[in-house]
Amino acid sequence: MADEPSILAELSPSQRAAAVLVAVGSDAASNVLSFLEVGEVELITREIMQLGRLPHDRLDAIIGELSNELGQQMMASVGGLDYARNLLERWEGAKAGDILERLMAAANNRPFNFMSKMDATQVCQFLADEHPQTMALVLNYLSPTLGAEVLTSLPDEAQGEVSLRLATMGPVDPMVIRAVEQSMQARVGAVAATETGVGKEGAETLATLLNAVDRSAERRIFEHLARRDPALAEDVRARMFLFEDLVELYDKDIQEILRTLDAKQLALAMKGSKPEVVDKIFRNLSERAATSLQEEVEFLGAVKVKDVEAAQSLVVAEVRRLDEEGVITLRGADAEMVE
Repeated sequence: MADEPSILAELSPSQRAAAVLVAVGSDAASNVLSFLEVGEVELITREIMQLGRLPHDRLDAIIGELSNELGQQMMASVGGLDYARNLLERWEGAKAGDILERLMAAANNRPFNFMSKMDATQVCQFLADEHPQTMALVLNYLSPTLGAEVLTSLPDEAQGEVSLRLATMGPVDPMVIRAVEQSMQARVGAVAATETGVGKEGAETLATLLNAVDRSAERRIFEHLARRDPALAEDVRARMFLFEDLVELYDKDIQEILRTLDAKQLALAMKGSKPEVVDKIFRNLSERAATSLQEEVEFLGAVKVKDVEAAQSLVVAEVRRLDEEGVITLRGADAEMVE
C-alpha cells in the first residue's frame, strides 16, 4: 500500500464521509447523521449506496489515511488572532471585517488585558501583596477560566475574603480602574494604559468563577460568605447550579441529562451523594439502566473525595451546557408552568 497513491486523493469529501460511516457501523453512523442537514444526509446516503461492498483492507487504508490527516491538522491547529482573522475571511458574510475590528477593539480595551497571557501562578504572585478589594477588582475582569484558577490558587484565608468583596462589587469608577491598572502595568513593565468599562455584576462574576473551581474551594468560599453575609451567599448560590440541585429539575430534564453522561463518571459522582439525589437519578432510568448503574456504584468501592468532587463538577458542566443550548431548563421543580 505504501507505493500506491493516496486513496483519499481519489475520493471526494462526500465519498470520504460515506466510507467512514460504512466503517464505523450503522449505530454510530446513525448518530452522526442526526447532526446533518437533510440535504447532506441524502448526499452521503447516495454515496454509500454507490460504494457497495468495500473490502476490509481498503476500508482500513481509508480510515488510516484519514486518521493521519486529521492528526496532522490537530497538531497544527492553534487559535488566536490569525486563526480568527482567517476564519472570518473565509466566511462570506459582508460584516466579517467589522466583526473582527470590534472584537479586536474589545480585547485590547478590556481592563487588565495585559494579564491574559499570564498563568494563574504568575497572577497570584503578582497580586500577593494587594488588598482583597484590589484582587476582587482584577478577578472581575479576567476570563472565567483564568479567574477560577487564580481564585483557587489563592491562600485559603484569602479565598473567602476576595470572594465576598467580588460578590458585593458594583460598578466601579473607570478612573479608579484605570489608576489601579496603570499602577500594575508599571510594575510589570507595561507601557500603555487601556480604556475601561463597567464590569459584570460582582455576584454574577463570582458565581461564574465558582462553577469552575473545585468543590473543596467552593465549600470554603461559601462557608466564609455564609458567616459574613448569609443573604449574599444565597444570592450567589442561586446564580449557580450544584450537583445537589439535580433534585430540583424536572424529570424530563433529568432524563435528557442522563442520556449524555458516561455511566462510570455518573457512578463516581453519586458516591456519598444525598439520598434524594440518588433517588432522583434512579427514578429516571429504565430498570435495566438503573441496575447497571447500581452495579457501577458498588464496583467502585471506596473512592477519594476529590475524585467524587471532580466527577460532580463534570456532571454540572454538562448540565450547564445543555441549559445553554436550550435542551433543558434550570429552574426549580416547583416553578409554575403553563401548558
